Amino acid sequence: MARTKQFNEQEVLKRAKNLFWKQGFHATSVQDLVDHLGVNRVSLYATFGGKNALYEAALKTYRQQNGQVVQNRCADSCSPLESIRRLFKSIISNTLSDPDKQGCFIVNCTTEYLPLHESILPELLENQQSFQATLVKMFNQSKELGEIAQDTDVDAAAAYLLTFLSGLQVRSRINSDNTQLEKMVHIAIDGLAATNL
Repeated sequence: MARTKQFNEQEVLKRAKNLFWKQGFHATSVQDLVDHLGVNRVSLYATFGGKNALYEAALKTYRQQNGQVVQNRCADSCSPLESIRRLFKSIISNTLSDPDKQGCFIVNCTTEYLPLHESILPELLENQQSFQATLVKMFNQSKELGEIAQDTDVDAAAAYLLTFLSGLQVRSRINSDNTQLEKMVHIAIDGLAATNL
C-alpha cells in the first residue's frame, strides 16, 4: 500500500521557489533544500526528481504567477501605454522594496541556470513569447487610440521594451534611486508615443 505524503507539494514548491530565488541555483545545496523545506531527500527525489527538476518546477510556478500579474496590470487603464508604464513602475517598486534585492527570477535563471542547463530554454522562450505577445496586443490597441504612429513596428517595439525591462530589472538591484529608474521608463515608453516619432 502506497504511503500518503506528509507534506503539501504546492507549499513545498512555493518555499523552494523562494529559496532558489534568494540564493540562486548553484548556491543552494540539496541539504539546504532538505533543511528549508522540511522534506527528506528520499521524498524530495521521489516527488520532484531532484534539485534540477525542483528548480525548473519552481520557475514554472513563478512564471505562471508573474504572468497573471502582468495580465492584470496591463488591463488596469484605458490607456495601453499608461498600463505598460504602470507595470514597469510597479516592477521597480517591488524590486526596491525587497530587502534582499532578488530581482526577477526569470532574469536570474537566464543568466545563471540557462548556460549550463538548456532543458529550461523552452520554458524561458515561452515566457518571452507570452510577454511579448501581451505587449504587441497593447501596442495594437495604442495604434487604434492614436497613442503611437500607425507605421510603428509593434513586434520590434515589444521586443525592445522586453529587452529594456530585463536590463531595468538588473539595474534596479544595484541602483536604489527610484526617481532615476522611473525617468528611464518614461524615456523608453514616451519614445514610442506618436508625438515623438
